[in-house]
Amino acid sequence: MSKEKNKKNYVASFKWHIILLLIFSAFIAWILYKPLVSFITKDHYPSIVPINSEKNQTLIQNSAIVQAGMYVQDFSEFDFVHDQFTADVIVWFKFDPKKISLDKIEKFSFDRGKFEQKSPPKIQEEDDKIFARYYLKVTFKNRLNYIHFPLDDHKINLIVTNYSISPSEAIFKSFNDNIIIDKKPKLIGWDLIGKEVKTGYIKNNLYPYGTKDIYHPRIIFSINFSKSGIRHLIYMLIPFLLVFLFLPLTLIFDPFKQSDNIITISLAVMSGLLAHRFIVGGMSPTSPGYLMLADKIFILLIIGSCIIFIFNVFGDKISGFYKNIIIFLLYVYVALGLLYFLYPIIK
Repeated sequence: MSKEKNKKNYVASFKWHIILLLIFSAFIAWILYKPLVSFITKDHYPSIVPINSEKNQTLIQNSAIVQAGMYVQDFSEFDFVHDQFTADVIVWFKFDPKKISLDKIEKFSFDRGKFEQKSPPKIQEEDDKIFARYYLKVTFKNRLNYIHFPLDDHKINLIVTNYSISPSEAIFKSFNDNIIIDKKPKLIGWDLIGKEVKTGYIKNNLYPYGTKDIYHPRIIFSINFSKSGIRHLIYMLIPFLLVFLFLPLTLIFDPFKQSDNIITISLAVMSGLLAHRFIVGGMSPTSPGYLMLADKIFILLIIGSCIIFIFNVFGDKISGFYKNIIIFLLYVYVALGLLYFLYPIIK
């Protein structure tokens, strides 16, 4: 009888594990709430100098005002993973032909992109001004940041710059309402949640000591996209945690009767984490050059798995009391790691 009682002292408490699991589940729901409901992005925003200060007024005092806008009809390629986009758009300009010619206006270009198709301008006259529309198919890239993948949101920037003129000749003027996105595009897995327009100019320094600056008018049309629903969590992060949570159960088994099962489950959990990492890798951005959130969580969990495996190897020498402490410390370790990795998003 005493021998059987002694063996039970080497088994962790199942009730203790359930209590910690419920607390940990509530913590996961809390820590993931803000990333799911907020727009948070680390994407690079193109350089632009707004024309809103007295210093800039001397540069543009005799400039022609060119109103501009964009209508996004559809995306024939929409790939955040490889940072590749192709869009059918209409770009329009409204200007006074007495102050600037159409020949100069139509020399605009898309930064980090190229025209696949560009129509001749469709021209209308409105109140002594010219309204010119260009029907375009544009392929472009953005400098996307994937550090929060798979909880990443993104900002797509369509950058129109005219390198044939300077702000002293003409400046762009536009508003957020001047970019319109057609309802037709069906972007699976992404929700369009906002848009904005910024106008100004860029400054290129041709000499190392700033003896010569070149200015060009620029307009940036931005569209904000957020991942829709929680499917990306179900596919990527949740399986990591579910597989990992089998580990504390191994400390509840009797190390004298089920030692083979304990080692088998421990190895199976580590194998499951590695297998799912390869699955996530197939859906991840290719070689961003830094650790993404998914990579950090995998490293966190695989280290925890290795530590529990070592404890399981010596499970018949660790009492149930200390196994309860180990389970508690395991949950604290994972919770603190997740809090550290997600703090830039939830702060």
